[in-house]
Amino acid sequence: LREFTVPVDLRGTPFEERVWNGLRRIRYGETWSYARLAREVVTVERIAELLRHATAKLAALGCANVRGYLAGAALGRPEDAPYDAIVVAAGAPHVPRVLIEQLAAGGRLVLPVGSLRSQELVRVTNTSHGVQLERLGACAFVPLIGPEAWPDTDEGEASRRYKVR
Repeated sequence: LREFTVPVDLRGTPFEERVWNGLRRIRYGETWSYARLAREVVTVERIAELLRHATAKLAALGCANVRGYLAGAALGRPEDAPYDAIVVAAGAPHVPRVLIEQLAAGGRLVLPVGSLRSQELVRVTNTSHGVQLERLGACAFVPLIGPEAWPDTDEGEASRRYKVR
């Protein structure tokens, strides 16, 4: 998987409009680059302090197309689905069905899948014939915590260790 940002000289051009406008995305983790590229971005964070910090930074950067939410009982944000793209920046033990169910027709889900220490980046595409899975290479991410993912075995202690500056 290659992430890229649109160079300054392409912002506002037909290239940017054709590629990015009209896409709805949900993102776990850092959202700034997607806010600059997509029409609408929904971000979900499980740590309230990080959500407050991120939304304040995004507002200061003028990213009015981002809506941030504290993680609920389910992974993702089912109440705003379907999404054209879901990007998860935390490793899961398997591809959570609840996230696949939030994809629009033709939508893509990219997330690390594997053990707590080592994962493989996977792209799942919701096609008219079912789900297509592509393996994109080895990676290592922090664990995705929640239903259909890893349990918070230290009862929130990992969440409290994060410091926002």
